[in-house]
Amino acid sequence: MLDAIAHAPSLERSAIRDSLARTKNFPGVTGSITFDPARNAVKPVVIIRIGDNGKQSVETHVTRDDIEQPPTPAPTPSPRTGRRRAAA
Repeated sequence: MLDAIAHAPSLERSAIRDSLARTKNFPGVTGSITFDPARNAVKPVVIIRIGDNGKQSVETHVTRDDIEQPPTPAPTPSPRTGRRRAAA
């Protein structure tokens, strides 16, 4: 955020928002951070292993490309309501 503010042409909300959206490959603590067109952070997930005596080590970094996307579900038809058969 501070980097986006520093690169924005002004401190107006829209200028900071646009500067944030232009952020690409920012070297963050957990790895490189890029923002997508919707201004969502695209960054790796860090998996840390906590071993004996509390010793911590970075096990792996997982990126969006490492995860298989589930298939798009088919639409579910709406239930029919309000239709009653006339009494004979």
